Amino acid sequence: MPAVSTSDTVTVSDALAHSLNTVSVRLLYEVGMRNSLDFLRERLHMDGLVAPADGTAGDLTVSSLALGQQSRGVTLRLSPAILGAAS
Repeated sequence: MPAVSTSDTVTVSDALAHSLNTVSVRLLYEVGMRNSLDFLRERLHMDGLVAPADGTAGDLTVSSLALGQQSRGVTLRLSPAILGAAS
Protein backbone atom coordinates (compact mmCIF):
# COMPACT_ATOMS: atom_id res chain seq x y z
CA MET A 1 0.00 0.00 0.00
CA PRO A 2 1.45 3.40 -0.90
CA ALA A 3 2.20 5.82 1.89
CA VAL A 4 -0.47 8.38 2.68
CA SER A 5 0.53 12.02 2.41
CA THR A 6 1.29 13.83 5.64
CA SER A 7 -0.39 17.03 4.42
CA ASP A 8 -3.45 18.41 6.17
CA THR A 9 -5.75 17.55 3.27
CA VAL A 10 -6.80 14.23 1.79
CA THR A 11 -9.52 13.28 -0.69
CA VAL A 12 -12.43 11.17 0.46
CA SER A 13 -11.37 8.53 -2.08
CA ASP A 14 -7.87 8.34 -0.58
CA ALA A 15 -9.29 8.30 2.94
CA LEU A 16 -11.51 5.33 2.10
CA ALA A 17 -8.76 3.53 0.19
CA HIS A 18 -6.39 3.86 3.15
CA SER A 19 -8.98 3.31 5.91
CA LEU A 20 -8.45 6.74 7.42
CA ASN A 21 -11.30 6.50 9.91
CA THR A 22 -10.74 10.01 11.23
CA VAL A 23 -11.90 11.37 7.86
CA SER A 24 -15.07 9.28 7.98
CA VAL A 25 -15.83 10.47 11.50
CA ARG A 26 -15.15 14.12 10.64
CA LEU A 27 -17.39 13.90 7.57
CA LEU A 28 -20.13 12.30 9.67
CA TYR A 29 -20.01 15.17 12.16
CA GLU A 30 -20.10 17.76 9.36
CA VAL A 31 -23.09 16.13 7.63
CA GLY A 32 -24.84 15.30 10.90
CA MET A 33 -25.56 11.92 12.39
CA ARG A 34 -29.33 12.09 11.91
CA ASN A 35 -28.94 13.30 8.29
CA SER A 36 -26.54 10.41 7.63
CA LEU A 37 -28.87 7.81 9.14
CA ASP A 38 -31.84 9.19 7.20
CA PHE A 39 -29.85 9.23 3.93
CA LEU A 40 -28.71 5.63 4.36
CA ARG A 41 -32.21 4.41 5.19
CA GLU A 42 -34.19 6.47 2.69
CA ARG A 43 -31.89 6.93 -0.31
CA LEU A 44 -29.77 3.76 -0.14
CA HIS A 45 -32.61 1.62 1.22
CA MET A 46 -30.52 0.26 4.09
CA ASP A 47 -33.63 -0.85 5.95
CA GLY A 48 -31.61 -2.94 8.39
CA LEU A 49 -30.32 0.16 10.16
CA VAL A 50 -31.91 0.47 13.57
CA ALA A 51 -33.50 3.82 14.40
CA PRO A 52 -33.15 5.20 17.92
CA ALA A 53 -36.00 4.05 20.17
CA ASP A 54 -36.82 3.38 23.80
CA GLY A 55 -33.77 5.18 25.14
CA THR A 56 -31.30 3.33 22.90
CA ALA A 57 -29.14 4.92 20.22
CA GLY A 58 -29.80 2.18 17.69
CA ASP A 59 -27.49 2.80 14.74
CA LEU A 60 -27.33 6.54 15.40
CA THR A 61 -23.74 6.18 16.58
CA VAL A 62 -20.30 7.00 15.20
CA SER A 63 -19.31 3.33 15.08
CA SER A 64 -22.44 2.45 13.08
CA LEU A 65 -22.49 5.34 10.64
CA ALA A 66 -18.83 6.22 10.10
CA LEU A 67 -17.07 2.92 10.77
CA GLY A 68 -19.55 0.35 9.47
CA GLN A 69 -20.50 -1.45 12.68
CA GLN A 70 -24.24 -1.56 12.13
CA SER A 71 -26.47 -3.50 14.51
CA ARG A 72 -27.65 -5.89 11.81
CA GLY A 73 -24.82 -5.51 9.31
CA VAL A 74 -25.11 -4.84 5.58
CA THR A 75 -26.03 -7.57 3.15
CA LEU A 76 -24.54 -8.04 -0.31
CA ARG A 77 -27.96 -7.32 -1.75
CA LEU A 78 -27.53 -3.70 -0.66
CA SER A 79 -24.12 -3.26 -2.28
CA PRO A 80 -25.33 -2.10 -5.75
CA ALA A 81 -27.31 0.77 -4.19
CA ILE A 82 -24.33 1.81 -2.13
CA LEU A 83 -21.89 1.59 -5.03
CA GLY A 84 -24.24 3.47 -7.34
CA ALA A 85 -24.54 6.35 -4.87
CA ALA A 86 -20.77 6.50 -4.42
CA SER A 87 -20.03 6.94 -8.12
